[in-house]
Amino acid sequence: MRIHISFLLLVFFPVFSFSQDLIVTQKGDSLNCSISKVKNDFIYFTFKHDNEVRNTLLATEDVKSYTYDFWEVPVLTDTEIKKPADYQVVRLALNTGYSYRTAPLADNISSSQLSYYKSLKSGFHVGGDISAFTSEAIGFGFKYNLFKSKGNSSGDNNEKISIHFVGPSFTTRLLNYNKRNAFISNWSIGYMSYVDKLYNGYEQVQGSTVGLAWDLGYDFKISEKTALGFQISLLSGVLNKVTYKEGMHVQEIELDNDEREGLGRVDFSVGLRF
Repeated sequence: MRIHISFLLLVFFPVFSFSQDLIVTQKGDSLNCSISKVKNDFIYFTFKHDNEVRNTLLATEDVKSYTYDFWEVPVLTDTEIKKPADYQVVRLALNTGYSYRTAPLADNISSSQLSYYKSLKSGFHVGGDISAFTSEAIGFGFKYNLFKSKGNSSGDNNEKISIHFVGPSFTTRLLNYNKRNAFISNWSIGYMSYVDKLYNGYEQVQGSTVGLAWDLGYDFKISEKTALGFQISLLSGVLNKVTYKEGMHVQEIELDNDEREGLGRVDFSVGLRF
């Protein structure tokens, strides 16, 4: 009989020992709940009201006191208690920096034009990424990037090139041991557009294609919700046809294999992460 009692105590002891927390509000209400975290000016907790499980929070100024493991009889099961993620769920990255287009120049460019076309290959970019992480390592989001360059001509040409990229992204993250810093790798596929304006926009060459982007970066945490990030990115895309506009005249041009416009480039970025 003693063996049976001891066995039952061992089996059911975890159930009997499981307890929940107490929050007493300034209004005098006592809540049987499970406190997930106490952070800054709020207490986050889970409780049951009219058989409905609710995850909510209270301002600390509205709480008179709180006590862990107060109630011996729980009203919530383990599956009903929402455990808070111990990692950053949403990441917003803002980037800017130097860019260099990697497509080779045409063979028929004269030596006098070489310096001008080389100047169009270098420029700057701005962009942003937002990712929502379903786990510590995996996230999904959206990417936008804008590249700009202009020729070094002092004449009336004033050529300016803009390349936009926008599309969904897949992100992987490797946090360091204290989860303050992280390696970030980002893959994107999306829409890439090209606009080349000449003579203050009187002449334009436009086109669009499917683009690919890959980012590799490292985030250094500098505050509770802010990090400084450094990143290198590779983008690629090829135009098979363009639209040429001169004043009111518009012409669609199919490009031969040796005339296709390569939009590939490498970006070196620095920016803030939130």
